[in-house]
Amino acid sequence: VSDGNLFPPPKDEAERMNILSKMVAHSQYTLSGDNTLKATDAAIDRMAHDKDMDNSTENYVIVVSDANFSRYNISPQRFGDIMTKDARIAPGVHLIMLASFDDEAQTIVKKLPVGQGHVCLNTSDLPVVLRDILSSALSQ
Repeated sequence: VSDGNLFPPPKDEAERMNILSKMVAHSQYTLSGDNTLKATDAAIDRMAHDKDMDNSTENYVIVVSDANFSRYNISPQRFGDIMTKDARIAPGVHLIMLASFDDEAQTIVKKLPVGQGHVCLNTSDLPVVLRDILSSALSQ
């Protein structure tokens, strides 16, 4: 890509939907294992090095995961440290947990920065959770 960006932003809503569809399809065939910490850390680093940091309405890292942190030895505190590692980006970093054993998701949310952890046990509620995240930032 001529501007050095490996993944240019989508041009329109249809292209965004295509990207999201590919992400969902990919996740269905991913082997068990976890890269949540590494992927979140890399996304924040990439955002921090982006030339367009001035436009705060586009500075989001939204992580969608299950709540199996204990299964992969992920500490909620460590995840919170990664979420807040760059003060410019930290308010736009959110974790959405789509599944939970017992109350693990709720326990994780309590240990993350306030308002940045979300539990979505019914996937049909995911659009509402995303809308709430994005609209709350626009109202600030």
